[in-house]
Amino acid sequence: MKTSLALLAFLLSFSLLPAAEPAPASDQTAPPAKTAVSARAFVAQIRAIEDSPKLTPKEKADQITAAVRDTIANAIGELKDAPAILKTTLRFARLAAAAAPQFTDAIISGIAAIPSISAINGALAQIQAVVVDTATRAAEANFSSDDDRRRNRHRDREPDGDDDDVVVSPSR
Repeated sequence: MKTSLALLAFLLSFSLLPAAEPAPASDQTAPPAKTAVSARAFVAQIRAIEDSPKLTPKEKADQITAAVRDTIANAIGELKDAPAILKTTLRFARLAAAAAPQFTDAIISGIAAIPSISAINGALAQIQAVVVDTATRAAEANFSSDDDRRRNRHRDREPDGDDDDVVVSPSR
């Protein structure tokens, strides 16, 4: 609980920082629609790797690391200013963490391997906090939905908890 509160306080401190001024129109590299399509494709790619029954956990982690590194590197390839790079990276980091919450280390490793991100002072710590927070929330949501399914499955039972009472006549 203390860790969650500390993480929340850390994230709130970043949300209270003054927002960076928007980049001039000439610095923008892609229209939002194109980014949205690549974001959907990115999430689908991460989920496909995570759900693959043929891969070992190590192979899944390696492929997720590569997918995160390559996708984010392409997304920030032409960006020049640090706030835009960080904003785009955080967006893709959240998507990856929500899609594969148990692979936070692989996601962070993929992001840390990008030189333009690791060159930004304090960016990796902020990205790590966002990835862990997003993965925690996604895991909690999955856990809650599992509990709801279990509760709904048992809702129709009789008060004694035994819904399969059968009367059996003695055989002769």
